[in-house]
Amino acid sequence: MMNTETKKEFINKLTQILNSQYQDGISRITKIRKGENRSIRGTFEDGDKIFDFVLTTDDKLEFKPVSGVDFAEDEDDEEESLPDAYSRQLQTRSETLVEDWMDNIRGMLEDSDDLQEFSEKLTQNYPDFNTEEITDLIASAMAASRLGGMENANS
Repeated sequence: MMNTETKKEFINKLTQILNSQYQDGISRITKIRKGENRSIRGTFEDGDKIFDFVLTTDDKLEFKPVSGVDFAEDEDDEEESLPDAYSRQLQTRSETLVEDWMDNIRGMLEDSDDLQEFSEKLTQNYPDFNTEEITDLIASAMAASRLGGMENANS
């Protein structure tokens, strides 16, 4: 376990590296976790924009927007409904969560000599998987579904 001072130093160093490669400025880092091949994965904010990132061991930064990004659209396009926009954001969040789970599972598989060892690692590490976030996503998906149903009933 990392002590508080070491954690602050790590976050400061990580912020410096991210800011050196993401020129618009990072408001804050909201999530940090270990990725595969000793990379660091996480989420950072730039004002109202949210990005997922991967920082490789050679300090190469890859990032993609999660939400809060305006994409150019044709003026003729029909405006997206609130439930549809919410569902799209949920899909993006869930993809990131599943991707993180799969990275962890792949790492366990790569570090295992056989399927029995992999099965044991998976069973031992299951409590460490972030089930709170998936629970929140499921609740949000149910709310989006209900909103969509209400919108359909009103139209």
